[in-house]
Amino acid sequence: MSRRKLKIENEAQAIITARTRAGDTIDQVQAALSSAGHTGLSQSTIYRRMQEARKAPVRVEPDASDVRPLPATPAEIPGDATVGEIDTWLARIQRLSIVAEADGDLSGFGALGRLSATMMEARRKALPPDIADPNDAPDMVAMGKAVAQRLVEMVAQVVGK
Repeated sequence: MSRRKLKIENEAQAIITARTRAGDTIDQVQAALSSAGHTGLSQSTIYRRMQEARKAPVRVEPDASDVRPLPATPAEIPGDATVGEIDTWLARIQRLSIVAEADGDLSGFGALGRLSATMMEARRKALPPDIADPNDAPDMVAMGKAVAQRLVEMVAQVVGK
């Protein structure tokens, strides 16, 4: 049977995670927790939480200097925007629209919806054109049917003799 996980405050967990990622030892993390007023956590508990923090994926945000700012209106979307930039903007618009909806800001939510629709169209235009399948061309289909018919006629002539 597995051990029941001890509930600790979010602030204490944040201290453990930050100190673990900074490379601190258990004693240093425990000292930081004590100075912040979080006493009563054993070294075993701190050690387990440090192990969890080491295993947890680290979310890396793109460097702000590499990404152009989010266009405020559909008219401000640059024509030379890459698909990667547009995807980044669409993710940011999605996060902003969730906040706007939760706050009850319907005008902001509508503006973000319009901007999102325009972004999706810009993304479609930025993608390379689809490569047409030559087998789907109407002249190839007609030629295939004609060849099949001629083959049936030739087989019928050979078998009929």
